[in-house]
Amino acid sequence: MNGVLAIDKPENYTSFDVVARLRGILKMRKIGHGGTLDPLATGVLPVFLGKSTRAVDFTDERKRYLAEVFFGIKTDTGDISGDILKRCDFFPAKEAVEETIFEFKGKIRQIPPMYSAVKIDGRRLYEIAREGKTVSRKAREIEIFEIELIEYRKDERKILLDISCSKGTYVRTLAEDIAERMGTVATLSRLKRTYSGGFSIEDCISLDELEEIIKRGEKPPIICVDRLLMKYNEVHLSAEDEIRFLNGVRIGTKHNFPDGDILRAYCDGKFLGLVKVKSKSLIKFKQFV
Repeated sequence: MNGVLAIDKPENYTSFDVVARLRGILKMRKIGHGGTLDPLATGVLPVFLGKSTRAVDFTDERKRYLAEVFFGIKTDTGDISGDILKRCDFFPAKEAVEETIFEFKGKIRQIPPMYSAVKIDGRRLYEIAREGKTVSRKAREIEIFEIELIEYRKDERKILLDISCSKGTYVRTLAEDIAERMGTVATLSRLKRTYSGGFSIEDCISLDELEEIIKRGEKPPIICVDRLLMKYNEVHLSAEDEIRFLNGVRIGTKHNFPDGDILRAYCDGKFLGLVKVKSKSLIKFKQFV
């Protein structure tokens, strides 16, 4: 079983919890996910099956989130599940929120939160944080491609932001930084990832739905991994060349692709993997069957 499942991760599940449950549902071991989500977060979690796990590094690194931000408290985890560190009654005006979030658009530097999987001296930051300790962290460059105020709920002291950002962005930290810029404090109260690794929330299926499909003996909605590789040109191989590809043998070609190009290779409509052009020949680069 090869390909990708776009899972709508439920709240209070870690990404590893999703993989563990899928191993039970699908009765297979080789499963990996593309892009960790916090337990609080829900939404798009691409899960790679079998040989398709080799495609994780080729996925679109952009992410998109709907982030609900609650003003009035700052927590040790950066979200509503943590212990309160600070309170502030000031809730900014809608105009101030719109002006401030615009200042965060583009390339910015962000310090990873203590409750994150970043490693320092061989230890995860969250492991250190659970011991009640704090260590110095270096700021990292991220990019906010788009950020928009979707809802302003004064009575609830909440706003809802639509954020398109680069890989490595901590939305919890972004929410805290936005609030701090306006002279107050805030924490993340809800987070839904709506796009990740080439998949949107419309592509997703829940774990419960998938389990029911398998119980009925139906095929799961597995997506061919070539969908993630459309930036590469395609080449079609003969049956004989498919055997050469599978055996790692150089394939002669009459195509005039430049040396170094990476191509999607097919045979009779079946996606085989990626090949690299070298001296008018094709060499297996990644196999996905």
